[in-house]
Amino acid sequence: MCESTYYPVTVLCQVMGVSRSAFYGWKQRPGKLIPAQELKMRRRMKKLFELSRESLGNREMMKKLRGEGYEIGRYRVRKLMKQMKLIVRQRVAYKVKRSANILTLLLTTY
Repeated sequence: MCESTYYPVTVLCQVMGVSRSAFYGWKQRPGKLIPAQELKMRRRMKKLFELSRESLGNREMMKKLRGEGYEIGRYRVRKLMKQMKLIVRQRVAYKVKRSANILTLLLTTY
């Protein structure tokens, strides 16, 4: 549903901070077509990101894509990851948890 069916365009434009002419210009502009090769690469990026459990950054993503034959640079990978909202999660290193009673255990055994 389009909000312009419920509210006047002038009110919507004031709320969004754009002119009415910009709104109508945007509405008449044709959508941007993404080439098939680009779509294929984006799908592969998403799949690689999921397989890495969301830990693949732009440098490693670039290396993997180049290994698969895609010609792409680091900054383009970074831009695409940002557009696709692929946010890297840093994994926390596993820490050995020690018991709080280790001192009492050591004192009672010796």
